[in-house]
Amino acid sequence: MQYEAKDVAKFIVNYANSKGKFVNNTMVNIILYYLQGFSYICYNKPLFQDDFEAWAYGPRIPEVYTLFSMFGLERVRPYNDVWDLIFYNKVENINYRKGFSKKIADFLEVNVINLLQYTSSELVTSTWKKGTAWEQIYEDGHKNIIPKSVIKNYFISKVS
Repeated sequence: MQYEAKDVAKFIVNYANSKGKFVNNTMVNIILYYLQGFSYICYNKPLFQDDFEAWAYGPRIPEVYTLFSMFGLERVRPYNDVWDLIFYNKVENINYRKGFSKKIADFLEVNVINLLQYTSSELVTSTWKKGTAWEQIYEDGHKNIIPKSVIKNYFISKVS
């Protein structure tokens, strides 16, 4: 069940766009954080091995953040590969489930659509709450890695 965060991010962007939902770089990163936590709850293992860093506006995966940084706070467009993003290629009929098992694609769809009901600022604020994995690790001016064990323990504690 090991995927890369950039592939899950692509799923989020393409699924959101297929449903006519707005998603920006900040939202993608925070949705990834929640998906990782939900994966610990549902499967007792991480969805991907990439590390989150505790940035000022919530958890970020640097590679994913950089991939979508050209969009700023604007909507990230659907894409098949990075060239579509760079050259503003218009793409249609994207199979966002490609590369994912049915079980994981279903897991992603259910959770992503639920998380997309929140705005970017609501998602950011949700990560700042007392006791969250981000809040436990964040230090102003630093981009500390949030250990997977901290993410796992935080999310598991929410359902225990």
